[in-house]
Order: sequence, then C-alpha cells, then structure tokens
Amino acid sequence: MEREPGNGEQGFIAETRQAIGQRAIDFLVKTYAKDFEQKGWEAIPESMEAYLKSLNITPVYAKETTSEFDGLRQKLDTESGLIISNHPAGLIDVPIVLSNIHREDFKAYVQSAVYETIVAAFERSFGEKGRKIAMDKLIPNDPSKARETFKQALGHISDGGILLLHPTAGQDRHSTEQIEFQSGFRLFLKQLGPEQMVYSFCVNPFDLKKNFGSSLATSSKFAGLSSEELVHKNFNP
Repeated sequence: MEREPGNGEQGFIAETRQAIGQRAIDFLVKTYAKDFEQKGWEAIPESMEAYLKSLNITPVYAKETTSEFDGLRQKLDTESGLIISNHPAGLIDVPIVLSNIHREDFKAYVQSAVYETIVAAFERSFGEKGRKIAMDKLIPNDPSKARETFKQALGHISDGGILLLHPTAGQDRHSTEQIEFQSGFRLFLKQLGPEQMVYSFCVNPFDLKKNFGSSLATSSKFAGLSSEELVHKNFNP
C-alpha cells in the first residue's frame, strides 16, 4: 500500500497503532461475547476483571486503606458527573476503570478512530444490536461536531449519568513530563454543577513500565499491549 507523501514515520506509527488496537479490541469483544450476551452491560466489570487476571494484573487502589473508601465507591455507583483518568496504556488503564463501574448509565468520550474501531468490533460480534449498544455507550470526540458532542455529553451527566473522559487525550502514553489537560476538560468542569462529582483514577505509568516493560517484548499474549509502545521512536530509535 502506497503511503501519502509527508506521512513518513508518524504515518506508519499511527497506522500500526490503529491496526493493533483494532485486533486487540476484536479479541476482547469475542473473548467475552458469551458473558455479554447473557448479562448485557452488567457483564463488563466482571469481564474486565477476568481480562486483567489473564494478564496477571491485580490493581492495588491506594484509597482502599482510607476510611472514606467505601463512600467513594458508593459515589461512583450512584452519583452523576465525570470520571477522569490518565491514559498511559489504553488496553490496561481502561479495563481497570471499567472493572470498577457497576452501573448502566455510563458513557465514554473517545477519539473518533477509537469510536469507529469499537463500534465495528461490536457489530462483527453481535450484528446491528451490538453496533447500537456501542454507539449508545460512546461519544466520539469529532472536532467537526464538537458543539454537538459536547452538548450530548453534558446532557448525559445532567440526566444523572457518568462520563469517562481522558483529560490528557493520551499524551501520557509516551511522556511523563509537561502533560497538559486538553481545553475540552476545562469546559466540562465549568459546566458541572456543585452536586456533580469528578471521580479520579490515576494508573501509575512507572508500575506499568516496571512490571511489563521487558515481558511485553517477548510474550505473544502481550503483543497487542506492547507494540504501540515499542514502535514509538522513543523506544525504537
């Protein structure tokens, strides 16, 4: 396949990431399709826990040792607002967050390419029904429709739901320095009412690198997780 002039290395990296992400999401959807068919969205937390366990990942939550932990989890399950998280490795940090969400009124604000990949994966496994389910749970961050999608996201929160948002837009996948929140996040905060929560997850990127940095390159079951990092120029000069 010919590549457009000017894309160069960055074009190759972007295409590789997209291909890896698509295969990984297809794998996840197919692996837990039976559970999803039986339980619907209720199966997601359990399926994500099983997926993390298959990778020998056991998240440790710092707040578990504090007195307010149970209250925080109750808010996550009942109150409206934003869930924010850093985004060092999408195929790990997103399942960690999803494994903690036990409610139907959940949506995620995602990049348009991610939206299309997930919708297509659900359609391949569940047909038109799966396509509609994925489209209902995801809001694409399409710059050409920013006003429309922003209104949709805020409307969901106002109706009592929760919205997952990555304020860094994935910048922290390749850097731990000079990470900035995107302007859209500030707009969301300005529109939230005082009764609406901002629930924060922070996945330690140094733990990910320490625990998976070497095994990612050699174990086939980690290939979908490692390749996005390994093709980056900072890892492969």
